[in-house]
Amino acid sequence: MRKLEVTSPAEVQAALRHEGEHSPQSRFVHRLHCLLLVGTGRSCYQVAEVFGDDPRSVQRWVREFQQHGIEGVREKPHPGRQATLADAQMRQLALALKSVPRVLGYAADVWSNQLLRAEILRRYGVTLSARHCQRLFRNLCQSLPQETD
Repeated sequence: MRKLEVTSPAEVQAALRHEGEHSPQSRFVHRLHCLLLVGTGRSCYQVAEVFGDDPRSVQRWVREFQQHGIEGVREKPHPGRQATLADAQMRQLALALKSVPRVLGYAADVWSNQLLRAEILRRYGVTLSARHCQRLFRNLCQSLPQETD
């Protein structure tokens, strides 16, 4: 029987890595795969090379597994900075962007970053930077269903 080969290993690795970076569950499974290989006798350095990880990460996962079992390898919460606006407020803003700004008392027919900034200040008393409003505006517009002609 002929040996099967992947035609473009770099593309496969990139696709798998991308998938693994976007889901806590897939990161957990990735760590389990690394532990399985270490458990079969491969070194942390060999496993790290296969998966493109840092050997110290693999070592850390092995130590966590030894000390805490499977739970030690699960994804830990990443608290980070608390969001300035709550989810409910974001949903309200998304709904507001569906209407024309003139309906809300603005002298414009199209939403802009500056109008969004003014609306957030008016509704919630929160002042955001122009750059923050720009990102928020882009994200909110992307979350709106696209209208078809």
